Amino acid sequence: MTDPKRLIIPAKITESKSFEGGRREALSNHCLVCDAEGKLSRCSACRVGRYCSREHQLQDRERHKLGCRDIKVLRAQLQVDDHDLRNTTDPTTSANAFDLDVGRFWEFEMTRQYICTRFMVADLCRLAGTLDGTVEAIEHMQDMLRLCDSDHLDLRYAIPPMMLQLDRDQECYNFIKWWQTRHIDDNGQEHEMYHPDVCSRPANPLESIAWLDHDNVDVEHLGAMLLLKLKLLIDVIALKRARKVIEHRLDVELWTYVDRHVVRSKLSTEWSSKSYKELTAVQQRLEQHAIFIGGLLSKITKHFPAALLDPDRYLKISVETKTRGSIEETVFLLHSSYGAWWNHEGVLELLQNALFLAAVKSKAESKTWLPAVEQMMAGQAISNVPFLKVKNINKKMWQCLPEAVDTAFDLNQLPTFPMLRNWEK
Repeated sequence: MTDPKRLIIPAKITESKSFEGGRREALSNHCLVCDAEGKLSRCSACRVGRYCSREHQLQDRERHKLGCRDIKVLRAQLQVDDHDLRNTTDPTTSANAFDLDVGRFWEFEMTRQYICTRFMVADLCRLAGTLDGTVEAIEHMQDMLRLCDSDHLDLRYAIPPMMLQLDRDQECYNFIKWWQTRHIDDNGQEHEMYHPDVCSRPANPLESIAWLDHDNVDVEHLGAMLLLKLKLLIDVIALKRARKVIEHRLDVELWTYVDRHVVRSKLSTEWSSKSYKELTAVQQRLEQHAIFIGGLLSKITKHFPAALLDPDRYLKISVETKTRGSIEETVFLLHSSYGAWWNHEGVLELLQNALFLAAVKSKAESKTWLPAVEQMMAGQAISNVPFLKVKNINKKMWQCLPEAVDTAFDLNQLPTFPMLRNWEK
């Protein structure tokens, strides 16, 4: 059996990874070599990779075989652990643990071993970065939270970014809200153990998010919630841009058809057929939420904007422990979520525009900040990263978000909101 001590680690990517050139869209099944879709064959060993032909599978063998082998071996070990647990004669472990010890699997050696092995399977599936792997990883992790309510492996941090990658946005919102409010009742006592059904409860993503403003809020959940709000904001921008084009050319009855093809999130389809004025009200609400969450993040960690907008520098950092507000905490956050940020086209560009506007508006400091921002926007490594850690520029970046959004409504600009390299004072 696998040594449990080796497995008790937070869920994270353990190797640095550049996402440049990767797919910037919702996860979908495609060939791991040529990105072809359609009729694909799944790897029979790991079941998380697909190929369009035998030739491409053989071509990718050297790269794919290490992770594939590990998943296959750990799945076999998980079956052994599952069988042993269901047929145990150990007096310290219930033979019916899956029914009698739900929520307490970390308390007993045998059930802890099962959770550790299952965690390794789930984490390797997540790291594969494929649709099949991500779906399986979420299924494992959600069931593990049900079995192990204490969440010693920080699964609650890995799940929301994966939900966003799959466009399960309502589930992501519900999940974060439940975790951030679950420990509070009228008597200050914990209540209600986790069950995946909590993610299906109705909640309005435009409602007040004051429940995020508390001393013990999870940075990882703030990051995921910020991405969700910006994702919806990009959809509203797309809807308003479409409305400019079609409002005098198509009947209102046809707007819904067009809207379905310009937004990514299912949540955004609820705003189909809304007037331009109504969409502006939704936009302003989302901007307020994003600024609020960005402010909370800046209070906790001054490193977040630098890490998000210059990720390769931080993804190379390997850490095993973290403390509140430390650079290590930001690195953990980046490792577990940057893939989701990269998958959402337009979001990072929007933040870059906001940062650029913040730099040029800060006249006293612009000589220090502006060259670094221009380097970043030109796709170069930032030579003066510490400028992004300054509290003032963090605050100004979030304040400039509405103005950055306004620049995206120019129909002469590309949908990806290219950076304002020629911005003049």
